[in-house]
Amino acid sequence: MSKLLLSFIMPTFNSSEYLAKTMDSLIASIGQHSSSVEIICVDDGSTDNTVAILEEYKSVFDNLIVIRNNHGGVSQARNTALDMVSGTFISFVDSDDLFEENFLDIFLNIEKNFDILFTDVKYLVGNLYIPGISFEKKIDVFKNSLRIGEFGIEPGVAGKFFRTEIVNKNRIRFNTELSVSEDVLFNFNFITYADNVLLSSEKFYTVKKKLNFLKIPTEFDARILRIKNLFVYPEHFFLLFCSKSHISAFSGTIEKMKGAFHVINSNTNCWFFF
Repeated sequence: MSKLLLSFIMPTFNSSEYLAKTMDSLIASIGQHSSSVEIICVDDGSTDNTVAILEEYKSVFDNLIVIRNNHGGVSQARNTALDMVSGTFISFVDSDDLFEENFLDIFLNIEKNFDILFTDVKYLVGNLYIPGISFEKKIDVFKNSLRIGEFGIEPGVAGKFFRTEIVNKNRIRFNTELSVSEDVLFNFNFITYADNVLLSSEKFYTVKKKLNFLKIPTEFDARILRIKNLFVYPEHFFLLFCSKSHISAFSGTIEKMKGAFHVINSNTNCWFFF
């Protein structure tokens, strides 16, 4: 396949109940620009008729690629697609979310000199372009994705467009050992390599409400629940907490960020602050 502008990556797993609605919405978002876009759907071992539905859509959308994996989780599915993308940019979509109609009309009119585009940015009017982004500004952008910055950005990979060249050159992939926050880590890894960042208030993605990493998993130490203010401390902002078994997955990225973070340990959990 020749070089395309955009690759959408969609993992699926037993998604038959809502997949058709999502596919219709994504195709409507692409509109008349299907020749510039590919959709790579990686099925993660579904036991329902998810794959059959995807095969039906191949007759509607020429650049739809359907891959069948053994069940290995969403990170493995996304990584499978990353190894075969053809687009200049990559965007990750879930099989139960919805998208703005004819969004590609807007995307095509955006200057493509960004390495990462954040859409659906709250409290921002228009676009904010940050060329040659500094380390400090990268921290500010990441704060926004935790809703403790000036703007509001969805914390996962939804609504973001990544330059494929940077992803492949630096072998940025989803960590298959993480069951939560793997998408946050992907964002974090990517932005350490990005030079040019674009924030936009343009609407693209409607995320179905799901458990996200800012909510406290019930298996975590109950003492966490007694912390009155989890997000703001006198000198540090809360960035992320995870089980100690996940700490090694973040250590390399923290090192790249030049010691901006402090790790506080309890018996069962770790918190990262900056």
